[in-house]
Amino acid sequence: MDIWVGDVEKVAKFEVVEGDYEVILANDYPVYFEYENSYYPTVYLLLKNPVDKNYVTVDMGAVKHVLNGANVFSPGIVECDKNIKNGDCVYVRDEKYKKPLAVGIAQMSCEDMLKKEGGVAIKNVHYYGDKIYKI
Repeated sequence: MDIWVGDVEKVAKFEVVEGDYEVILANDYPVYFEYENSYYPTVYLLLKNPVDKNYVTVDMGAVKHVLNGANVFSPGIVECDKNIKNGDCVYVRDEKYKKPLAVGIAQMSCEDMLKKEGGVAIKNVHYYGDKIYKI
């Protein structure tokens, strides 16, 4: 996912925090985190810099589960970026407000997600309110 922290001139300092995850902070806010040797944008970054690609939209019934760290199952998906392939970094957003809820890894293509045949569609690796968000 091609996302940046915004205007580089506005970022006064970068810092790397080690813990359960390596997290990159920009001006004391978490913007990227490392997971299995790859870097992913944080929910905080997506809220501050909205993008309209690599998204998966879930119905409102799935929201509370995603915000508790659950993986996303295909029956809860109502829409997704048609270019998503298995293994892609994606962000999960809600159907009503289109706000980022989580960041994950696609376990199937968008086309397969929309078939609603069951199974994990998105592996949830970071969500609003988790340890990374609270840094």
